[in-house]
Amino acid sequence: MSKATRLQALTELTQLRLQADQAKLAAVMVKEIDLRQTLHDLAVQRKQRIGTQLGHGDAGSLAGADLNWQLWVDQRRTAINSELALVLAEKAECTVMLRKSFGQDQAAQQVHRAAQAAARTVALRRLHYES
Repeated sequence: MSKATRLQALTELTQLRLQADQAKLAAVMVKEIDLRQTLHDLAVQRKQRIGTQLGHGDAGSLAGADLNWQLWVDQRRTAINSELALVLAEKAECTVMLRKSFGQDQAAQQVHRAAQAAARTVALRRLHYES
């Protein structure tokens, strides 16, 4: 296998790794967005429920079900926040890996371009060589 072929293979490999790391980060970011949206939805529902309670007592609040619902919302928010913390930690790890693979890809491309330029120079010298 020639040097040019190895450098081409290395460039393709680093490109694939970069794309895989980008896809992994994108998936983690989708999880983060979903969790944040769920937290937002719970907060909106809780505010709406509090707003309806202030106006008048309904059967749910009179029966004590509303208190149970609020406890469930608090427990659910705690669980979601815990999961969000894990996702944010995973996102930080993915970001570090993405930066590393990006740097490796850029370096491989630069080495490959330099090797191609050197090969062209050698080919031109051979073409114009007179002895």
